[in-house]
Amino acid sequence: MITALFVSHSSELRGAENSLELFVRRVDRLKIQPVIAMPGKGPLFDLVSRLAVPVYDVPMQWWVPPRDDPPTRLACQYSSLVERLNSLREIITRHECRIVHSNSLVVADGALAAFLEKRPHVWHVRENLNGASGLDPLLGKGMTLAAVKGLSEKVVAVSEATASQFRGRQKLRVIYNGVELKKGTPIALPGKAGALKIAFVGNLVERKGPDLFVDACRRLTDVNAEFYLVGELSDKRVTDRVMGLLEGDPRRDRFHFLGLRRDVPQILSACDIYVLSSRNDPFPRTVLESMASGCAVVTTSSGGAAEAVRSCSAGEVVPATVEGILDGLRRLIREPNYMRQCRESARRNVFERYSAERYVQNLAGLLQEVAGNWSKGKNALCRRRFFNAVQRSEYQLLMRAFSAIREENSRLKLNRESALNRIVLRAKGWLR
Repeated sequence: MITALFVSHSSELRGAENSLELFVRRVDRLKIQPVIAMPGKGPLFDLVSRLAVPVYDVPMQWWVPPRDDPPTRLACQYSSLVERLNSLREIITRHECRIVHSNSLVVADGALAAFLEKRPHVWHVRENLNGASGLDPLLGKGMTLAAVKGLSEKVVAVSEATASQFRGRQKLRVIYNGVELKKGTPIALPGKAGALKIAFVGNLVERKGPDLFVDACRRLTDVNAEFYLVGELSDKRVTDRVMGLLEGDPRRDRFHFLGLRRDVPQILSACDIYVLSSRNDPFPRTVLESMASGCAVVTTSSGGAAEAVRSCSAGEVVPATVEGILDGLRRLIREPNYMRQCRESARRNVFERYSAERYVQNLAGLLQEVAGNWSKGKNALCRRRFFNAVQRSEYQLLMRAFSAIREENSRLKLNRESALNRIVLRAKGWLR
């Protein structure tokens, strides 16, 4: 049995957090004993606490922040880095953790703590750092991904699309998300009886493409259909754009905004078609939930959802454009037999290929493999240059690079480009 520290970037309950909770709940404790660290005491903290798992509230900051983060926040976010790392190091020591797992690319605290404690690290990458990701890697995409590989024994990518952003396949392992694929009992949805029901599930943010979904659906003027958007109205700018598309539309009452819901499987079970209109989405769990619920799927080719839809013969893979989504919907609607085959194939194949059991087994096996190899000394050479860097005090150089941002901010002379250049120079020396 090995004890593993799992570092979450958030204590909310979204895709990455749900995957972590699923793993912790279902993993064989005789093989892996989880310990969890996360910022805040949100829904994930409460759920994990009920599982009799040690869980700690440790403040964390994103080293790959949202693109719209204000510069002052970027300047201040490293002020507590040393304290945060010390908290994680204490947890590793207290529980004798033999391996550290970071549940998202956006937080590096787990990787650095593992590095300082000379523990193997597995980084679970659930993000694609392209222009539509909404993220702003401070060190640039190339250096960020190089650091992820350099600070990890293995990098888990949630799809082949996510893995393809790295240079070379060394250290990479693709492990697809898994969900507890239970077909929910359909619930009554607003709208006309007998109409085709088409769903979008996701927060109303740029990368999810809700505007593409609405714009495509409002052009289905010859189709008796109702349209459902499930998710938070997270981005006012995107929400206003979506509402603007429907302003004055005579079919406005066909679009139903259901908000954030906990009964998504039940909603999907009442629908005929699920649309993933994302501009960037590494591998959303909702596409698996929709197939388990028996929906035909129209997905953009933006990430791992396309791989799942193709492997399950569940529907159409289209470009991330209004015209592409519209064409995919029209093919399903105009060919009822094809749509029926897609729905049957989706439900039949998703249980076999994307089950929770397979996900937990694959990730647990990887963690055991990495911890076992590390204890036998097989992977020691892979990290020797990083340990040597600490011994040469290059770690302190990195800390000073982060501190440079704080110093500029304190003088009220913040120049983001200058501050980031300082970090890049120090990081380049640190990663050599």
